Amino acid sequence: MNPKIFVTVSALIFFSLAVNAQKIRAVETTDKIGDATKGAVVMVYETPQNTVEKEWKSFMKKNDGKISTEHGTMVAHNVLLKELGEYMVTVYARIDKDDEGVKLIVAVVPESNMTGMKRIMENFSRELTKESIGEQQKDAEKELDNAQRGLARLGRDNSDLHNSVTHLNDKIKQAEKDIEDNLKAQEDAKKVVDEKRKSLNTVKDKAINVN
Repeated sequence: MNPKIFVTVSALIFFSLAVNAQKIRAVETTDKIGDATKGAVVMVYETPQNTVEKEWKSFMKKNDGKISTEHGTMVAHNVLLKELGEYMVTVYARIDKDDEGVKLIVAVVPESNMTGMKRIMENFSRELTKESIGEQQKDAEKELDNAQRGLARLGRDNSDLHNSVTHLNDKIKQAEKDIEDNLKAQEDAKKVVDEKRKSLNTVKDKAINVN
């Protein structure tokens, strides 16, 4: 296997085990966000920051949110989340890049159900992380498949080259035999030439002896 492909697949397997071992949890934070006095943060792994932003915005829209941006914060008004009850809320979100992944910071107004909001964030992070790893796995599988196809193609090429060598060796053997036959034919031809020269000389002698 191509070492680069092996490293890619190995890294995906290792990280998948690491994500399963490290459970995704949202925790409360003192970071000020929007008009809320408290919020929660959760890590999203293996996913580009712009993808997290896009998917969170899409998630808010699916729940009837009207999206705007205020001072670098994504704001979704009139959001209806069943996990938080039957009333509409305003959801503030900020997405920051972190060494370990992407940090999703969320606050909701009114703040009556932070436990439910944290559960929503955890489900969002878990699903998006798994989707991202799934996409990486597909890419790695395609690379592995291409590498295997390349290896098989090289194997076929090697077989063709061996067949070519065998064919050329057969031609060489035939050419060597043809050379031997040619040399024998040359010897026979020399004998014929000598005989014809003798015959010619005999004829010439006859001409000389005529007075």
